[in-house]
Order: sequence, then C-alpha cells, then structure tokens
Amino acid sequence: MSFLSEYINEFFGREGLLKDSFKNFEYRDNQFKMACHVTEIFENGGVAVLEAGTGIGKTFAYLIPAICSGEKVVIATKSKNLQEQLYFKDIQSIKPLVPFDFKSLYVKGRSNYICLDKLSKISVSNVFFKNKVVKHINKWVKKSKFGDIAELNELSNEPLLYTITSSSDTCKGSKCAFFKDCFIYKLKLEAEKSDIIVVNYHLLFADYRIKNEGFGRVLPEFKFLICDEAHSIEEIATEYLGDSVSKYQINNLVTELEQCSIDNVERLKNSTEEFFLSLTEVIAENSRMNINDVKNDKLELKAEEFINILNVISAELEDSDYEDIETLILRIIKYADIIDKIFFTDESHNVKWLERSQKNIVLKCFPVDVAGELEKLFYNLKGVIFTSATLSVNGNFNFFRSRVGLHTTDIEAIYPSSFDFPKQALLFIPRNICEPSNVKFVNLFADILLELIDITEGNAFILFTNLRNMLMVAALLREKSKFNILVQGETSNMNLIERFKDEEKSVLLGSYSFWEGIDIQGDKLSLVAIEKLPFAVPSDPLKKARIEKIRENNGNPFYEYQIPEAVMLLKQGIGRLIRSKNDKGIIAIFDVRIFSKSYGKIFLKNLPVMEKYHTIDGLIDGYKTISK
Repeated sequence: MSFLSEYINEFFGREGLLKDSFKNFEYRDNQFKMACHVTEIFENGGVAVLEAGTGIGKTFAYLIPAICSGEKVVIATKSKNLQEQLYFKDIQSIKPLVPFDFKSLYVKGRSNYICLDKLSKISVSNVFFKNKVVKHINKWVKKSKFGDIAELNELSNEPLLYTITSSSDTCKGSKCAFFKDCFIYKLKLEAEKSDIIVVNYHLLFADYRIKNEGFGRVLPEFKFLICDEAHSIEEIATEYLGDSVSKYQINNLVTELEQCSIDNVERLKNSTEEFFLSLTEVIAENSRMNINDVKNDKLELKAEEFINILNVISAELEDSDYEDIETLILRIIKYADIIDKIFFTDESHNVKWLERSQKNIVLKCFPVDVAGELEKLFYNLKGVIFTSATLSVNGNFNFFRSRVGLHTTDIEAIYPSSFDFPKQALLFIPRNICEPSNVKFVNLFADILLELIDITEGNAFILFTNLRNMLMVAALLREKSKFNILVQGETSNMNLIERFKDEEKSVLLGSYSFWEGIDIQGDKLSLVAIEKLPFAVPSDPLKKARIEKIRENNGNPFYEYQIPEAVMLLKQGIGRLIRSKNDKGIIAIFDVRIFSKSYGKIFLKNLPVMEKYHTIDGLIDGYKTISK
C-alpha cells in the first residue's frame, strides 16, 4: 500500500481521523470509494470523471488526497461562493489533521484586485484629489496583502472602486512603475510557493488563454487539476476562449485617449457614437441577435469607418510620448481586430452576436465548440479529476466527455446520493395542466402553485426558464396568496437568498441563476417547483450554432445535445431540495411533455427514485407521511 493510500485509510476509515474530529461525521462507503479513485489519479496520473451525488461528502473525498499527495494542485470551481467555502471552511477544517505543513491560496480573477497604477492616476487628478473614497482606499492599500476589494466591504456599492481594479487589457507588466508592489505580481509569487491553489473557472480559462509565460499569467506551472462543479466547464470556457468588445470598453478607451493630445480624438468620438447608435437601431433592449441577422449596408459602413479611425489613432500614437503608449496601442489593435472579425470575416468555427442591455452593447465572437481547446489543456497535465453531482445522462458520461474534449478516461464512476429520496421526497407532476406553450399555462400553473405552497406553508423555490412567465406568476401569487413573494431582479440574488432564509413563509421565484449552487437545509425549503423542462432557447445564437454544427455532421442535435443539456440542468434544479439527511419536501414539475412525449422517459429515468403523485389530494396524504 502506498503512503497516500495509507493516509486515505487513516482519514476515511470507519474509525478514522474524520470520525474522531467531526462530531456528526458518518462513514460513507461512496465517500471512501471516491477518495480511493482520486488517490489513484495522484499516484498514477490520468483522467477521472466522478459523479458524486448529494450528501456523499465529495469535497473531502478529493481535498484530502490532494493535500496529502504533496503535489501542487489547482482546484477550480464555478463561483466565488464555492471558492470561499473550499478555502475558508473545508481546507481550514482539514489543516489541523494533516501531519505536515502545507500552503494554500485563494485566487480570484484580476478584476478583484486593485491596480496601483490606476489608483495613482485618480489620486493625483483634480477631479478626485480630495475625494474621501480615494483617500480611504489609499490608506487601506498600504495595509492590504493582496489588494482584494472584498476587504472594502463598506465600499461594495461604490462605482469608483471598479474603475481601479486590474485588467489584462491595461496591464503594463514589468514596465509598470508599480511592478514591484503590484498585487497581481505578489499573488503570482505567492501562488508559486503554494501547494493547493483554489481558483474559479473564469481565472483558470483566462489564464490558460495567455499562451506565453508572460506577466499576464497568475497561476504557476502545475501538474494536477481538480474541476469541481465540472458540469459548468463548457459554458465558462466558451466565454473565456472567445472575444468580446463593449460600448463601455470603447468609451473608457476614448476617455483615456483624450489625455494623449492627439489629433483624431474628436473623429473617434463621433465615429464611436455613430457606430453604437447604428447598433441600437437593429436590436431591441435586453436581447441578443446573431450578427448575420442584423447586418445591413449602413451597419457595415459604420463598422468599417470605426475600424479605420481606430487604425489611424493607433498609427498616430506610435509617435506619441504618452507613458502608457504600448498598452494603449495593443488595446486599440485588439478592439479593431475583434470588430473586423465579427463584421467582415467568415468563420464557421465561431458564432458572432450582438447583445444589448439597458446601459451597454456588447459584440461577441465565441467558439461554437471548445472541446479541441480544452483537450489541449487537460491532456497536457499529469492528472485531472472532474466531479459534480450532475455529469451523467442515462448512466454514462458520453455527453459530458464530448463537450469538454475527453476522448479517453482512466476512471469513471457514479456514486449515488447518500440521501434516502423515497423517504425524504415526493415527485408531483400534475396531469391536469396544458403544455407550457399554451396561453392558458401561466394561470393554471399559478393556481396549482397556490395549492402547493399552502401545503408546505411557503418555504418554496419556483424555478423558471421564461422570465415573462416568472413575472406573470409572481403577480398572480402576490394577488392571491398570503405568503412573502420574493422575485429575482427586484434586489441582488445574495440579498434574496438571505431574505428567504430570514423571513418566515417565503416563496422565491428565480430563473437559471437559482437552479444550481444554492444550499438551503432544513424546513426553510420544502418545495422546489419547476415551470418546465429546461431546454435552452433554440434561437440563442450560441445554442443555435451548436445545433447547426451537429446537424451538419449528420447528428441529431435534439437527442445528442438539447436533451442531455436539459437533463443535467433539471438534475441541478431538483438537487436544491434535499441537502441533508433530515430534509423533507416536494419536487413539482409542471411540464406534461414528460408524459406526452417519447423523450419524457429520458428525463424520468434520470430523476432520483421517488413516489410519484398526479393529484393534490394524493400529494397531501403523501406529504403527511414523509413529514412525520
């Protein structure tokens, strides 16, 4: 037995260190098996795909082998909240049990750290010279180790703070006057000395994209990678392996160029205004459109004029003595190249679209398929472990592997949830409701919801895929129910979750951002109701391009892509309900297609085993039984 395997037995055994150290720890066979599989990867190298159902303790199952391996390990997860849980809670609780010292580090994306160069510029500007916020930041910066703006909690709503954080676009690297004191540089040095580095996928993929070993990279060389919440890899990688440019970025560029005393700034300002005005004419607010669907002669002319003036400015800057000249020229060239690629380059491997919000317009050029690029990342490492509660469809990982470039794996395993779903949860699927596309659906949905939230006395998540339906149902519930109705968009998501936990008998209505990553245990959550099967909107430019690519390759996009993607998201939504062995509740799915369509069987097959009910009367009796 290897030294690492001995450590695993010592920690996870029936009378091991975890049992001795944690009051409520229970030996779980699946947790032990997962820890052994993770250990195999650290000992022999390779790729493991491990689906760990809720309640098996997957974090400790991969974290303890990683720490005990003595290797430099990067652990990537989806969000800052999950990073914080890993670093501040899980790692710290394990530290006293490990018989040797190890160093861990929590690294966020660049935009979370103050840029001393930007801070210096606003500190000496006439506009901000006496600004109390700037003085406060300057005082704090002298004491901060890494300049993490999360430490400035009292300024979290201060817009100025987000204009002086680090950015790869504006970073001057070793040529910066503040290089030796740079927080990103300090962070990089600290990462090189660390054994366990906790990052999110945004940083992992942004760092990977910087091909050379320049200053822009934050992460050091590493051989082992653990990908938690791995079901989210494809979507985040797509964003960071693509290109985008926004009205906000261009306006910032123009503001900076106004300080350079060059001849063509006014021409650029006028061209910028005309270009973005022409974009607002072809796309409605709060929508996204494929660029091929909105392009016209006028728009192409304005784009061409805008690219030309950017090139003129770039050439003019080469003779300027402005201190940030190199960085500025590179930004201008980059923006011009992105706009040229979006409007004037034919590429079947990229999809290009336009997004318009209330205050901003963004042009995007994203790869349709990231599998090839991810393959390069993952197979250049000695060992990679992918884990999540939702990676399989129909009991295999074919869909996940195809989306993230895994042509071969060394270990694949599914560890079922340790929770007793048949005794803890009921599945309610009403038959007396029309399909979601029917105009009567929203009213029928709201009427049945009113009965359900009466049964559970509120304490409900209502998950939507359609924002319009969400707002209509919210209005109906507020009109007819006695419960506290919380709706996504009316305040921050974090504030909504805190209110849901604190306020009695609450019902929270949310869309995709509430389908995963939220952990509410106990009586506060007794009902998860799902509006309809979570198929992605087929008109979405990126989804549409992926569907077309599968079709071009003689595949069936509905069964190869749309259904598996929806199954994985449905499993995430359902996973919000049972988070501990004492949780009880109802999962309600309001989509009769699960019965009426042949593909509905696929969704049912991928759900946990639960008693099914189709009428409210039967459900009430069942709920009384599991609530005893």
